[in-house]
Amino acid sequence: MGTGSIEDTRQPDHVQAQINGLHLDGGSSEIIFLGTGSSSGLPSVRCALSPGGGCPCCKEAMSNPDSKNRRGNPSLLIRYRGGKRDNPGDVDGGSGEAKNILIDAGKTFKESVLRWFPKFGIRTVDAIVLTHEHADAILGLDDFRELQTWDLEWRGKALPPPTPVFLSDATYKTLCSIFPYLTKKVDTSKGEFQRMVSQLDFNCVPPLKTFNAMGLEIRTLPVEHGPDCICYGFDFGVRDRVVYLSDFTSISEEVYEVIEEREVSILVLDSLRPDKDSLTHIGLPTAVEIAKRVKPKKTFLVGLSDNFGDHDEFNRGLRDKYGPQGIDIQLAHDGLRIPLEL
Repeated sequence: MGTGSIEDTRQPDHVQAQINGLHLDGGSSEIIFLGTGSSSGLPSVRCALSPGGGCPCCKEAMSNPDSKNRRGNPSLLIRYRGGKRDNPGDVDGGSGEAKNILIDAGKTFKESVLRWFPKFGIRTVDAIVLTHEHADAILGLDDFRELQTWDLEWRGKALPPPTPVFLSDATYKTLCSIFPYLTKKVDTSKGEFQRMVSQLDFNCVPPLKTFNAMGLEIRTLPVEHGPDCICYGFDFGVRDRVVYLSDFTSISEEVYEVIEEREVSILVLDSLRPDKDSLTHIGLPTAVEIAKRVKPKKTFLVGLSDNFGDHDEFNRGLRDKYGPQGIDIQLAHDGLRIPLEL
């Protein structure tokens, strides 16, 4: 089911400046960044336990629950409505209920839900899309049952309708190993025991193929995430087009051809460090080169470590350095919300 209305679509001035030029006032859909940090999230345990409380970024994140430096595992919520609103001020009216599509449910999924769902009036998720099989993308599936409607006397009664999950063959095979109780169909007629676990309907999607999630057409973009993992990025949206690449080290020319077919409104890129690439993630210098090639309207960075320091301070530096070059590239933050026409 869809969700209730959102209290306020207005953004702080610094966010307004970031998303100026997109369909802020008339967007019938939107994306919300639920998590923008690295696999360990921020503040880091290493900093929290170090003498003096660690780096300034993590210290500020620990002291301020509303800090933009508090970063969960990379995750994006797409609130999709199939058409334009009749009244731009009516968040849920005009085009029917929003359908909520979640990209990734990692280790910090429950924390992200508690932090952002009440704030934005989100009550459930209609579909899940997974990028890859690592802990920061899948471990929250175990908590997903709390977003499903269970009868108090559920044994012997109908279970909640399963939520569709779209993923690669490799990710599904890993899920079968880690979560056999989520992937295996229980046959109570054979004496198998039905547990109260997330009800999920897994759908494997090949690379560079389009699937339909709650009416939204999404295309899979396979990218290398280190030498031993293929991670899915995603391409969606007709009027405002979003390309989401959260975990990767390289993009093939075949995938570049797909990305460059038409203009990208929002490009979301992995960026673990501000100075260099790592073995399994790109860093800021490579992200800038990709943004120069793709030429999106806006580029937002996720997968951020505490090496970036303070969010607002680093973004000011990015604007000063790359703004004059015509490159709009910024660090995203948890809770960043961007209305769009998808």
